[in-house]
Amino acid sequence: MTYTASNGMESEFRREIVSGDWVLIAAGRGMRPHAVKPRESNYQSPADCPFEDPQKSGNSEAVMVVPEGSNEWRIQVVKNKYPAVVPGACGPIMEREGFEVTAGVGFHEIIVMRDHDKFFPSFSPEETAQVLQVYRDRYRQIALEPCGQYIMIFHNYGHRGGASVYHPHSQIISVPIIPPDVMRSVKGSYDYFKKNGREAHAVMVEYELANKKRILFENEQFVAFCPFVSKQPYEMRIYPKFSSAHFDHIEDQSLVPLGEALNTVLKKMRDALDDPAYNFFIHTAPLHFEHSDLSFDQYYRWHIEVIPRVSFDAGFEAGTGIKINIIDPDVAAQTLNG
Repeated sequence: MTYTASNGMESEFRREIVSGDWVLIAAGRGMRPHAVKPRESNYQSPADCPFEDPQKSGNSEAVMVVPEGSNEWRIQVVKNKYPAVVPGACGPIMEREGFEVTAGVGFHEIIVMRDHDKFFPSFSPEETAQVLQVYRDRYRQIALEPCGQYIMIFHNYGHRGGASVYHPHSQIISVPIIPPDVMRSVKGSYDYFKKNGREAHAVMVEYELANKKRILFENEQFVAFCPFVSKQPYEMRIYPKFSSAHFDHIEDQSLVPLGEALNTVLKKMRDALDDPAYNFFIHTAPLHFEHSDLSFDQYYRWHIEVIPRVSFDAGFEAGTGIKINIIDPDVAAQTLNG
């Protein structure tokens, strides 16, 4: 049943089955002037770019270079000059002034792509697979460090997407805590499995594959769609069709199919929404936390979320924690599919 507001536009609260978060789908608000924001240019010339020649610009020596040992690099990984966390000894969680605190230890690295003006929508699946392999290999190496509880891989594009540098680059950060959103997702997935005997993400994937309304891309290994409970306009997710809780477990033969999926949805977004700012990030299981009676692979599935930055939170969202999505996910998928 769909509820219709007095203005004739659909308005409906939807609850996400994993996080338990409520979202208000209020399509009528998308009719407001300037409801969807265009991207602001953050162009920098190669001469002013800190990543055109990372070492010449004062960045550290590369942690990883692809191809290995080559002066004609295509990807290199460097330590962030302005890190959010820094390597150090593991510290306990302590109490200070009535609050829990712990040291901000971890790793913060930048994955730099070579071409100053070439971004993911223009990459070949093989080029994107190479970036994904670097993500995976750096994740595996950082995961060996004793202090990390969670590793986040993310990519910012455009000023509103948080990209302070125009040149294409991604980031990887390890932290000594499990982020609240990740913990809610893990707990919600666990609770769903205990109640229903099924993996929640598998249920969502199966429904989308059967329903077909919101699918943006599908190959043998991956599927991309606009979720029924999308928190943001034109939100997209990419899921493996197979059970896997940890992104770092992805095998080489899955990298090109995943690259194909990621390239396709980002190109659809670029073409349909006039090249908006966006973020994508990889949600994966934590490193060391696990329920004693179930393995992560039984109840959780890693995935990539893509968030176009075309609208912004205001007072209602800040005051309630409930997101208002002004674009119905069905309409979003139709728009993105052209």
